[in-house]
Amino acid sequence: MLRVLRGEITQIDLWNRKLSQEEARDLADCRAEDTGNLFTSSSAKFEVFGNITETDVPLAQLCSYTPQYAVLPEERSFSESTTLCRLFNNSQAVPTSSFENRVLHKEILPFLDVCVPSASWKIWIGATDVLEDGVWRNDHTQEIISYTNFSSLYPITGSLTNCAEMMNDGYWTVDMCELAIKRCTACYIERSDFLRLRGLCFDNDHQSRFRIDGYAEGRPLIRGYYKFIITWKKAKTQWLLTDTESNQTIAQLPVADVETYPIGQKEWEVSKGVCGMAQGGPRTLSLSPCSAEQFMCRSGECVPSKFRCNLRYDCGDGSDEDECRVIVLSGGYGKHLAPTGARGSLLFLRPVLTLTRVASVDEVNQAVTLEFEVSLSWKDPRVFFKYLEVSKKGAVLSKDDMKLIWLPTYQVTNLEGGQMKMLHDAVVVSGANNATVPDYNAVDMDLLYPGSENEMTVIRRYTAIFTCSFELYSYPFDVQVCGIDLMLPADYEGYVEFLEEEGEVVYSGKKELALFTVKSIRFAKNLEKNQLRCEFELHRRQGVILLTTFLPSVLLLSG
Repeated sequence: MLRVLRGEITQIDLWNRKLSQEEARDLADCRAEDTGNLFTSSSAKFEVFGNITETDVPLAQLCSYTPQYAVLPEERSFSESTTLCRLFNNSQAVPTSSFENRVLHKEILPFLDVCVPSASWKIWIGATDVLEDGVWRNDHTQEIISYTNFSSLYPITGSLTNCAEMMNDGYWTVDMCELAIKRCTACYIERSDFLRLRGLCFDNDHQSRFRIDGYAEGRPLIRGYYKFIITWKKAKTQWLLTDTESNQTIAQLPVADVETYPIGQKEWEVSKGVCGMAQGGPRTLSLSPCSAEQFMCRSGECVPSKFRCNLRYDCGDGSDEDECRVIVLSGGYGKHLAPTGARGSLLFLRPVLTLTRVASVDEVNQAVTLEFEVSLSWKDPRVFFKYLEVSKKGAVLSKDDMKLIWLPTYQVTNLEGGQMKMLHDAVVVSGANNATVPDYNAVDMDLLYPGSENEMTVIRRYTAIFTCSFELYSYPFDVQVCGIDLMLPADYEGYVEFLEEEGEVVYSGKKELALFTVKSIRFAKNLEKNQLRCEFELHRRQGVILLTTFLPSVLLLSG
């Protein structure tokens, strides 16, 4: 069986005992040269195949730090360079010592005839003195830098020249940070930083990881942790994704200009057989540093997932506010069918009925005019949601989303004249529970929330006239009981019921009316599970009756 190692290897040692923590730490920090008593690669004989380089280096050099830089050999403004380095999960290069400055200068030497060929200045240094003239800061961290390498003729202080740049001799100079001033870009690459290629069918997360590692045809080469590389093909003005084991191109990305990198969401041309595609063809792939907890903008920029569809543009290209549909339906969803409830096969609706206003009381026609709100809550395991963290009060579904799903219906049975007017209609998803992190192959970076764990509530507000049987034999000490009667449709029987014991009824209006006081709002008891009645009492205000009716009558009679 063939085993292949891709990368760099320094030393392999095997012991027949467990090393102490001190021994392991000394070996890791290059303070000890102990070799394994069972096996050591320093004396073993290896059979070497392929393009392999063997080098002997001093022990201390193994733990020495050498920064890694990558030159992006296209002329850009300072701000554009900052953005592009960030999209590569890097930052603009800022040498912190003469050694690092020499390393960076050596990196740009092959590009002296490409980067601003007619001038001595070549690349931006990621340092500015915008905040305080003459005080240079790392533009990425905003920390004051202790090392600079300005030429003896520079810096030229002043409010206009705030950006640093490296010249062809390795010294620094300054220039304006305007968009019209363009230089090449040098990015600093942390060893732990990488990009993720999404949209293919990798077997594990590590296969999707890529980072800049060298150059091909004058532009950065983006190498995968395993067998894939992304290289620039100058003759065809396109990027190629190649399998190095088979030396086959599996995808290609034609671009309009030589300044475009394969960062962000792009439409690639995928070869036949890739991910089981019979014919090949266009396939959306994305290359970015975004983690599963972030949303990837179309440009490749990363923003927190909670910023997705929050009615604010957080992506520079505004793509975080595109396609903001909350509802995601599973296969075979039937809008006309009620979901199965958690308690067996029954779906229980948790009711909240809010009486917001008693607008009028008509004793002659025995009717009351009410404004009220009916809220019914349930869970639908067939549905998934997106963007539930946008508001503590819940995510409000759009009208288009509401049209996609099953919503409970009911009848109001004690209407005067059989009509009522709807004032408001909305569906809210409360909670943001048990989010599913997108798969490492998924281009869609949205979190998914299961409907089985997150409750939906339909809220409908109405105004209507209701019948109410008035009993006046104890006038003016009478108490009238009125109500709102709801009933579920007959075809819900055996499938959907009210869960009154977990419901709530509230009166939020003015209690003191002209002739009555509103009291004792409640759910009526001993009703069928498909029925719901909200009752309230109208207590006659005897004092008002005495002052407005009896007292004037007595005064007239006494006169």
